[in-house]
This record gives sequence, structure tokens and C-alpha cells, in this order.
Amino acid sequence: MTMLRGTRIVTGTEAAILRETENRFRSYLHRSGR
Repeated sequence: MTMLRGTRIVTGTEAAILRETENRFRSYLHRSGR
């Protein structure tokens, strides 16, 4: 698991993008849900 994660996320760029995308999706869902 750790190896796969490290291989997949070579740098923090992908991780940051994924994090921002998830945050945006969560905010949208929360806003739409309420």
C-alpha cells in the first residue's frame, strides 16, 4: 500500500489537486444537500 501510494504520488502536486478536488466536491455536496 505504501509503495503504491508513493509510486502514484511522485510529488505533492497530484496530492494537492486531489485534495482540492475532494474539498470542492464536498463543499458542493454539502451546499446542494442543505
